[in-house]
Amino acid sequence: MPVDYSRRVGEHLVERGVIDRGQLQEILQLQQQSPEKKVGELLVECGYLKTEEMLDILSEILNVKRAKLSRMYVLPELVELFPESILKNNYIFPVSREENVLYLAMSDPLDILLIDDLKRVCGCNIKPLLASSEEIEDARRRHFSVKESVQKILDDYQEDEDLEREKLEVQEVKERDVPGVRLVNLMIAQAVRERASDIHIEPREDRVRIRFRVDGLLYDAMTVPKKMQPDIVSRIKVLSSLDITEKRRPQDGRLRMEIDREIVDLRISTLPTIFGEKVVIRLLGRLGNLLTLEELNFSQDSMRKVGMMLKQPYGLILLTGPTGSGKTTTLYSFLQKLNIPEKNIITVEDPVEYRLEGVTQMQVNRALGVGFATGLKHVLRQDPDVIMVGEIRDLETAEIAIRSALTGHLVLSTLHTNDAAGALTRLADMGIARYLIASTVIGVVAQRLTRKLCNVCKERVDQIHETDSILLQEETSGNLQGDLYNAVGCSLCGGTGFKGRTLVEEVLVMSSNMREMITDGASEIHLKKAAIEYGMITLKENGLYKAYQGITTIREVMKAVFTMEDAEPKEV
Repeated sequence: MPVDYSRRVGEHLVERGVIDRGQLQEILQLQQQSPEKKVGELLVECGYLKTEEMLDILSEILNVKRAKLSRMYVLPELVELFPESILKNNYIFPVSREENVLYLAMSDPLDILLIDDLKRVCGCNIKPLLASSEEIEDARRRHFSVKESVQKILDDYQEDEDLEREKLEVQEVKERDVPGVRLVNLMIAQAVRERASDIHIEPREDRVRIRFRVDGLLYDAMTVPKKMQPDIVSRIKVLSSLDITEKRRPQDGRLRMEIDREIVDLRISTLPTIFGEKVVIRLLGRLGNLLTLEELNFSQDSMRKVGMMLKQPYGLILLTGPTGSGKTTTLYSFLQKLNIPEKNIITVEDPVEYRLEGVTQMQVNRALGVGFATGLKHVLRQDPDVIMVGEIRDLETAEIAIRSALTGHLVLSTLHTNDAAGALTRLADMGIARYLIASTVIGVVAQRLTRKLCNVCKERVDQIHETDSILLQEETSGNLQGDLYNAVGCSLCGGTGFKGRTLVEEVLVMSSNMREMITDGASEIHLKKAAIEYGMITLKENGLYKAYQGITTIREVMKAVFTMEDAEPKEV
């Protein structure tokens, strides 16, 4: 890197107060001794900057965008534009292509001579993006590792193409280590290692796209030839005891696999599409690793209220939130807390997602006429102390759940409402008498999931955006203490800046005043106001507190709990 450019970078850093002039002179002298090293590398080696800080500053100075390579899927045909030796020796990696422009991650985006050579090799115009040599090397290793595994499977598949299809599907899949078997095993193992909650196997006209959902977001993991689609789907159907000859109707199943010496429970769903059957695999977690109540990251106030509710001998406890907000995980943590030898606990679920030792679990089977309501009727004849109903979906189920709570049982269930107060009015809208709601409901937990900041690379925010500042004042009256952090990204979190997810919750505990209000027909708005006066911390405020504890960011909280109504102008 030219000395004048290095000096320009150094002067910029001095102006920003990142380094002083003595340190700048030290860096320039070191570069004269080691001209092959870039100024950014020397700044990091000397401990004056972290890698992420160096990349952000260089991106600003060079006016070159950064490439986020971690967990990014790159089409094989883009990588194949260059020999692997060129990628390895020059620290470059293709990111995407738009028409005749190739976006290329480079450790030195100012190397004009290299860019000209690469144009001739790939036949495209080059748009450089900035990335560290470590990021590029990780992306290259990841790509070729998966590529080699998949390619070996595809080569073996080519050798087996002459086998009759019916034998392959019905007999050979069970008996031989055929390519379809190995590809499914590779795909599931990779998903487990990347902490994915779901695998999407999506047929397209000319290929099969495979995506993983990690921390709530989908990303492309790999693509395989269209000809392997039947073998992939057949293998999954065989494992989960589904009908491999039925391709026109959706099917549901489940299976267990051993991955890295641990048993993983999986739920399977198939869906016919115009390009073949789509398969979604839900990874329900490693058995024995269910979260306890203490591990759910409830706030201290929420933990106290939930503990108080679970000590009640009878009544109805409701969990509410949208699909994918972690309600089932929270329900299971409640059951683990209640699971003692002196209590008979029975669940009615659709489907049974985790198996709990000491708990009797019943699977809903609508094909045989056994829904939540029917199952709940039979459960009541089994002398239960605690009943968990997977979801209250209709009036009949709601009525039986309410009656069970009235007759001396502790009942746990879920509803789909936006907040805790909404669960109370939803029961009334379903047709439950308000005096019964007031008599039976102990409390409601509303929750969302938001991504957790990576503790290794998160950075403290010195100044927050003006919009966020106004929002904080409105939602919390300014009573927030602690520091806010931004997501950065490192190798440990896959470059996203986040690792795992955490709860944002509000816990509504019924008071005598609220019971009277429900009986008198109070609206959801008035019930929520009464709950706040009784000490309920709202979803929004709870989320913002967790942002100030450095657990997540304001933006993540906004995505999780703020609605369109929050963007409307406030009345003065």
